[in-house]
Amino acid sequence: MRINILLTALLITIFSSDLFALYDTPFYGVDTTRPFKFEMRQKKTNNVIGHETIKYSKETIDKKELLFVTSDIDQISGGKKHQAKAVIRYLLDGNNIAAIGQTTEIKKEGNPFQTLQVDFDWQNMRGTFEKKDYEANKKETKVSPLTKKTLTARSLYFYISNLIRNNIKEDRIKMIVPSGDAVEMELKISNQPEEISTKTRKEKCYKVELKPKVGIFSSFLAPLYFWYTTTSPHYFIRYEGPEKGPGSEEIIQEAI
Repeated sequence: MRINILLTALLITIFSSDLFALYDTPFYGVDTTRPFKFEMRQKKTNNVIGHETIKYSKETIDKKELLFVTSDIDQISGGKKHQAKAVIRYLLDGNNIAAIGQTTEIKKEGNPFQTLQVDFDWQNMRGTFEKKDYEANKKETKVSPLTKKTLTARSLYFYISNLIRNNIKEDRIKMIVPSGDAVEMELKISNQPEEISTKTRKEKCYKVELKPKVGIFSSFLAPLYFWYTTTSPHYFIRYEGPEKGPGSEEIIQEAI
């Protein structure tokens, strides 16, 4: 059933194993001098359930400039301790950015759990996803079609910051999930900024609503909410919504 696919598609954390697709989007730079830290909490109890550290770095390989985004996560999920390390590779071509691949290693209770490998072939507009599940002793490979607006919750930053910069308030995108399906999403950015307080700061932000558009199932799916700073480069500050999709626990993820 389509709604079951979305249970995985809408997970905000790295354990979603989404495809990180992004193509030919204007790039205005990132801060490579410091890490970006985030905290995840249960919305109902405010209990801390995880932390994430993201680092950006650049490297020139074969005369091509690449941006590496490294994410380290420690999280309690399903009552178990998970650790994940993801490295997402982007090609910087002039003033544009395009995702070219992702490698993710996930451990559960210190033991290998899953390895995920994604490669993007933009010339032929397709992505190849490979997943190894060590608990199930299973390996699967899927080839999925791509569009220039194919991306995921975790790759929204570059795309949404560009929308804000160009004062674009509405858009439609597609999210690719591990099954290979592309789910259409409606995106809306608020007209008026609001002040968001975290443990370490106060920021004026635009609120972004992301709503699945999947026919009769749309009414069953809660929107996802994100907040991005009003000032350039429009950093991601907060997420609020279900952890794993409809009916799952609501969480807050925010910069600290």
